[in-house]
Amino acid sequence: MPEMQLKLQHFTNTVLDSAAQELERAKKAMEEKRQAALKEARHQAREQANAYLRQQVTEIQRERGQQVSRHLLDAKRQIFLRRAQIAGEVFEAVDERIGRFTASPQYFPHLEKLLRQALDSFGPVESVKVYLRPADQAAREALVRAAAPVQLEILPGSFTLGGLIVECPQLGRRADASFDTARADLSGHFAELFGLSLADDLAQSN
Repeated sequence: MPEMQLKLQHFTNTVLDSAAQELERAKKAMEEKRQAALKEARHQAREQANAYLRQQVTEIQRERGQQVSRHLLDAKRQIFLRRAQIAGEVFEAVDERIGRFTASPQYFPHLEKLLRQALDSFGPVESVKVYLRPADQAAREALVRAAAPVQLEILPGSFTLGGLIVECPQLGRRADASFDTARADLSGHFAELFGLSLADDLAQSN
């Protein structure tokens, strides 16, 4: 009887030891799976966080880029409007000064000088056509004397600010010394200079 009890005890201990070992292996396997799952979860969380951050950075950069573009467009618009305003002010002052000059005693002698310069540029010629604005017809006699012996045909010009235009049909040449043409040339040059200044300002602001 004691021998049966010993065998039973031994069998029970063997079963319990085996169960304990199996339980330990199961616990170890579960822990390994848990650690692997935690590692994968951390990895996915980092990837998701990095992807979200990248998305947010891209979105912020896009928004900032749009803001900068809007600011640049606003700046260009304001500079363009100011440039037009300045140009208007400048040429209004130019027209006022031209008006004062053409009303001064120095104006008719200046017309004579312009005529002689045009004739000098032509060289020896017999006759020329001189175009004057209607307001300058009083300078006719002085211009005829200044041009002698070259014959003048004085005609009304289509310009309004002053100066004169001399044509030489003999040579097929024309000398435009009208203030209107000079003002138009100045206007183009002014826009060119102001345009370069605008480009430089915008380049420095970028």
